[in-house]
Amino acid sequence: MSAPGGLWVLAAEGIPASSPLAQLATPLGILIFLGATLLLLRSNLGTKRGYLVLATSFFGFMFLLGLFWAYGAPGTPQAVGPTNLPGQQPNALQAKWIPFAGDATLADRGDLSVSKSYPEGFEVSAVTDGGFQLQGVDEELQSTIETGVDETRNFFSSEVTGEPIEATWVPEEVGYAETATGFPLIGITFRAVDDALQPDPDGATYTAFAYFDAGSPLLPAQLIAGLALLLFVLHAWLLDRDERLERRELERVDEQAEPEKVPANA
Repeated sequence: MSAPGGLWVLAAEGIPASSPLAQLATPLGILIFLGATLLLLRSNLGTKRGYLVLATSFFGFMFLLGLFWAYGAPGTPQAVGPTNLPGQQPNALQAKWIPFAGDATLADRGDLSVSKSYPEGFEVSAVTDGGFQLQGVDEELQSTIETGVDETRNFFSSEVTGEPIEATWVPEEVGYAETATGFPLIGITFRAVDDALQPDPDGATYTAFAYFDAGSPLLPAQLIAGLALLLFVLHAWLLDRDERLERRELERVDEQAEPEKVPANA
């Protein structure tokens, strides 16, 4: 492996995100990029004017970038920018399924209490040949629910939950309802499998639930665009003010330098 290639692998895989080097990478990149530009502008316009030109351009660019991140451009998807706010875990504001057990305290929450009466209040569909079809559910929501079933199985077959089911268990039936707040709520009955990985009629079952949290995927980009717009307007006004003050000063100097005219017949 060549030296540049080895350094690339080291930077991408060998340095953990918690390393001080990784945490300094972004600030140093911004400092080098903007610092070099500021030095170039400062040499031509002076420190104050150079900063105002750089800041106005930068915040105008960040405003447009924030809009593209949030709302996309023709032919591009929305919400492709940051997925969390400072201090949050990555993808904290992304849409996701939140699994919970039937006896969990979360099931006592008002909008999720319908889970305690499962299967009453749910549109239930049996799973046949690995698939199911819920009545009155469009294709997009059906796909979202299928993802929720897989995520719920992964969650309850993990060590975090004590593995009440195994990863090989299969869904036997899926129920769908809406919470009081309008979010999808699903109940899934999983069944153990035999040695041939087929549903075991005499095997154990486990019913789990999950509700869909739509999150706020546009929020980080919207905040960036809003803050950038405010700073762009502020710096554009300061730049315009600085230029007007300079013009007035030049006009005043020109007036003082102009010689006083003496009448010809004096």
